[in-house]
Amino acid sequence: MCRRKPPKLYLLTLFWLYICLLSGYSHGDVIKVAVASNFQPTLSLLIPLFEAQSRHRVRSSSAASGVLYQQILHGADFDVLLSADSLRPQLLEEAGKIIAGSRRSYAIGELVLAASAPQHLPAGDSAAALASYLSAAPARSIAVAATAIAPYGDATKQVYDHFGLWQAAAASRVTANNISQVANLIATGNVNAGFIAAALLTEGDRQWYSISLPAGSYQPIEQQLAILAGTRNIAAARAFTTFLNGTDAQRVITQRGYRLP
Repeated sequence: MCRRKPPKLYLLTLFWLYICLLSGYSHGDVIKVAVASNFQPTLSLLIPLFEAQSRHRVRSSSAASGVLYQQILHGADFDVLLSADSLRPQLLEEAGKIIAGSRRSYAIGELVLAASAPQHLPAGDSAAALASYLSAAPARSIAVAATAIAPYGDATKQVYDHFGLWQAAAASRVTANNISQVANLIATGNVNAGFIAAALLTEGDRQWYSISLPAGSYQPIEQQLAILAGTRNIAAARAFTTFLNGTDAQRVITQRGYRLP
């Protein structure tokens, strides 16, 4: 009695099912992360660590937190938000746009005044030296992030307000969309100095000079994350946010100039 050979189409179907299952096991889900501009360089270091420890992959999209917030409100297809503040995640939670209980702080940012040459900074790091510097800065010589959409820009305004100089020193400021653009303006010599995240001082091989800002001149920059309610990759999103709370990720985050919550 002869056995019939399985049809070639049947064998081909089994082969492709095997390939698909193997691919799914090897790579897992792809999660889309909306990340604030200040944290993008740090995230680029964290992604390979996460992908090496999990079956999942990460694709990121970077912009000012306010821009990401508006994109999410209008249905942008993200799984996780890494904001540079706590306000936008809170507003998204109130709007039912994030998964309940997923919002938490992942880093505390620091604002600094930075320049590519030491002569472009105040002569001293005292509050009086900074106030004198800001009040006497030449026109369009200091870059700041947009206050309405960038949390680090809002913190910068708080510094100016601390000295009563926001309006008086308006002519000296150049406004960029986000903190990464501020750093680029400084590095390319388009401005003398600018207010950036301390974490950006460790990016690449640029030579930075910076001063810390007076205590109490701006509110702590509490950066929060959240898993978006529309995610189709909830397990991968939870794995990623759990990873950010782990030892390996926190070591990178602190090395980059952030404090932990």
